[in-house]
Amino acid sequence: MPYEFRLLTKEGGIRWVMESVTSVRYRGGRAVLGYLMDVTKRKEVEGELRRSIQRLYGTLTGTVVLLSKLLRLKDPYTAIHQERVAHLSATMAQEMGFSPHRVRGIHVAALVHDIGKLCIPSEVLCRPGRLSGPEFAMLKEHPRVGYELLRDINFPWPVAEIVLQHHERLDGSGYPSGLKGDQILPEAKILAVADVVEAIISHRPYREAKGRERAVEEITRNIGKLYDPTAVAACLKVIHKGKVIIGPDRERHLRGEALLKGLRLTSSAEAAS
Repeated sequence: MPYEFRLLTKEGGIRWVMESVTSVRYRGGRAVLGYLMDVTKRKEVEGELRRSIQRLYGTLTGTVVLLSKLLRLKDPYTAIHQERVAHLSATMAQEMGFSPHRVRGIHVAALVHDIGKLCIPSEVLCRPGRLSGPEFAMLKEHPRVGYELLRDINFPWPVAEIVLQHHERLDGSGYPSGLKGDQILPEAKILAVADVVEAIISHRPYREAKGRERAVEEITRNIGKLYDPTAVAACLKVIHKGKVIIGPDRERHLRGEALLKGLRLTSSAEAAS
């Protein structure tokens, strides 16, 4: 296996060298052949690429934080809901064995999954009681509006598509496109479960919290019908293991800035997974 290391030159500079050793036939026997290759230029290019991607990632992170702040000004309840769903979704994805890169993508998408509600009147978002037909039709457009807001941002994950699909259901009864089964992104299936669980457990301005038992009942009763079985199993595991605290028991609301602060650029190999 090749081994890379640094050498200090007599001028005080640093050169990166790759050493490789292999066994070869030589004069009827075996011999060890080794060679050294100067890979300094390649390491410099890799370093600059990492720094460029980090700068880009920082810009994207700032965009997500800005969008979260805008929604918080309009509807603090929905903004807090997004942050809780982001935490639950990311923890579920980790439980399901997703790569760190994909976990970050789910986390970012969840932080802005309801951003389309910026275009819905506050009196509709916070109205107690049942919405009228036209009002509910307006509310159901928020995934599509969110998609339009996010589609031109060059995220390294399909954030806009995840947001568009987070209200789709396995049996095709969801919205806005009525997608079924494998037509729905795995990330959107995770987000769908986390979204409904957090919405049921938490207090909203138009109703009291319904409790953890009611949320568990909803996802287990509709497992395989509305919600992905693997995502449901992961959600139940992380709740029962105490990996997440959601609903009225949560004393501190995680803020988007704090959530994103821990996100770090993955290596190119990790990002490709």
